[in-house]
Amino acid sequence: AGAAGESALGHSDTGKVHVWRLSVPNEYPSSSNLYTYLHEVLPDPSKVSANNYNYGSGGYALSHNGSVLLVSNDKDDTAGSDTGGVDVHMLNSTGYFAHVQTIVTPDASAGDLVGFSGPAISGDAS
Repeated sequence: AGAAGESALGHSDTGKVHVWRLSVPNEYPSSSNLYTYLHEVLPDPSKVSANNYNYGSGGYALSHNGSVLLVSNDKDDTAGSDTGGVDVHMLNSTGYFAHVQTIVTPDASAGDLVGFSGPAISGDAS
């Protein structure tokens, strides 16, 4: 679940994505505790230098097999001011999503806001 207005890393409205998993896969438990909270996914701290970063405000996408999480990052400045991008997080052996790459367009320029309308991913993350 995206929470673009949550404060983190010493700034207001930094944004983060919260991750849960199904408690009992392949079964429908009779209790109301269907999901277990795993962790929060934060932006790269080196990229957050001011308030209103709003990580994930454009959306996020999870591959069908649950191994890859994409998070929009339209205020990313990797290729210029507010060029934007999409952060790729992969599920690691400890069950947490770790940042592995920020995808930016090859012709990025200031103000592109890539990721503003949300990322998309194939079912098997290929």
